[in-house]
Amino acid sequence: MEMTNIEERLWEIVRNRQADVNTAYEIFDQLEAVDLQTLEGTWEGSEFPTGHPLDGMLTACQWYGKQFLDPDNVHPLLFFKEDGTVFSGDPVQAFTTRTIVATDRPSARMRKVEYRNKVSAAMLYDNLPVIDHYRKVNDKLLLGVMDSKWMAKPYFYYLERG
Repeated sequence: MEMTNIEERLWEIVRNRQADVNTAYEIFDQLEAVDLQTLEGTWEGSEFPTGHPLDGMLTACQWYGKQFLDPDNVHPLLFFKEDGTVFSGDPVQAFTTRTIVATDRPSARMRKVEYRNKVSAAMLYDNLPVIDHYRKVNDKLLLGVMDSKWMAKPYFYYLERG
């Protein structure tokens, strides 16, 4: 499959680790909306560096990605164990205490939400004032933006389906 100009630009930013929020939004705003069915499954995640204070934190915690089971059951934070297996982490503990605590309970859900003039799939955390919005780069690549009124600027990342 041939890469689009937007996809080439995204990978260039990832390689060079050089972007800012305006550049990330410029790419995000050009991308297609995502339906809920597209999200279903397990995705590997990586940070999209914009100089956000959280840049590097998920990578340092051995972040794996996200698992979307159905519209009402999402594991928003998957991490690697030392033995290479993957487990679901409690996002409240991760965000408030910076501690990774395993949980079997899904702690988010999916809905379609209007954000930046497009209605697209989003992930809403059950116990945090956070919404992750998604746009489609291609069938196996999504750009996500974590939005919360308690963060001074949004946090960007991307998800890849294996």
